[in-house]
Amino acid sequence: MFEFLRGIVVEAAPTKVVLDVGNIGYGVHISLRTYEKIPALKEVITLHVTLIVKEDEHALYGFISPQEKMLFQQLITVSGIGPKTALSILGHIEMGDFQTAIMQANVPLLSKVPGIGLKTAQRLILELKDKMHKMSKSDIIPSALDAPSSHLNDAVSALIHLGYHPAEAQKRVKKVISTLPENFSLSDLISLALSAS
Repeated sequence: MFEFLRGIVVEAAPTKVVLDVGNIGYGVHISLRTYEKIPALKEVITLHVTLIVKEDEHALYGFISPQEKMLFQQLITVSGIGPKTALSILGHIEMGDFQTAIMQANVPLLSKVPGIGLKTAQRLILELKDKMHKMSKSDIIPSALDAPSSHLNDAVSALIHLGYHPAEAQKRVKKVISTLPENFSLSDLISLALSAS
């Protein structure tokens, strides 16, 4: 029904934005990552939206990119994953890294996302792995974890096991990966990631 909304930002909070579209205020639920990209109040923004209809409410969910919207729509097809949990996933792990985690069956990374336990992480992998593989190359969001070496994925998992938040672990690994030589070792990557600020 709705594909996108282009309007003036009237209100903005980490979980919801209000857009003035032709003098009509639309309340749109958003992820933390989308919130980070919302412009200042009274600025114009375009959000790709999807409408979720339930017995007790009609709710709009907005995304900064078509890829984020598409991933959200795939997430809510998974048993036990509702719109709020899907937004939590999108807000706590980068889309490309999520896709890579699914394809590599990285349960530790997925289960660190708030609201996602071990069983839910395994269900996500089971139900989404084939869909991720079937996505066209243009639909895959670039990810630092897509690099040929499995060291990247292992390093992120190692930092998570050491107590780092998934987003922080990814950030640290991505920050140092470009500084390493081609034939780097896993221990080199983890050491540098741990010392990154």
